[in-house]
Amino acid sequence: MRILFVQKDASPARALRDGLCDLELGILRDTAPELKVQRLLTDHFVGVVRAGHPLAGQDITARDFAESDSIVSILHQPADFTHVVDRALAGIGLKRRRTFQVPSFLVALSMAQQSDLVAVVPQSYARMERRRMTALGLPGPEIFELPFDTGEIVISLIWHPRMDSDLANRWLRELVRECTRLVGQDEIAA
Repeated sequence: MRILFVQKDASPARALRDGLCDLELGILRDTAPELKVQRLLTDHFVGVVRAGHPLAGQDITARDFAESDSIVSILHQPADFTHVVDRALAGIGLKRRRTFQVPSFLVALSMAQQSDLVAVVPQSYARMERRRMTALGLPGPEIFELPFDTGEIVISLIWHPRMDSDLANRWLRELVRECTRLVGQDEIAA
């Protein structure tokens, strides 16, 4: 078996339909009606700063957040994309300072830990990074709840129906399900 991770394009349904990809794992946006979708876990966005950051350990207001230089992670950006954080802030009359735009949550976490920038990532990513850094004997990121509601994030497993009976694909789907069950249990214990 060979696993290749690819950047999500503007039409992930096409990649599954055309057989360019066997599975999609991530935040479901729009999908084609013929695709199979299984909800794996839910998460929510949190703020992340480096240990020692001026906001670390503080009661952060929406205004504090909006006035901080922030990193925006863009995994998939249709033409009319507005980040969920920006929509939530606009709803309370604020706009954040978007200093950097990066292609992944991992890049955002890395940048936040080496600067005074604020990253917004799913809580599970932030906790995994904190555990990883702690295991290396390094200070992990400071994680804080956002002072406004961004709703929940649903992580899904998506595949084309022609892969239903493919034994290797079934095995991989079950492995992904088991891994996400373990992540969910680990997060409950954290």
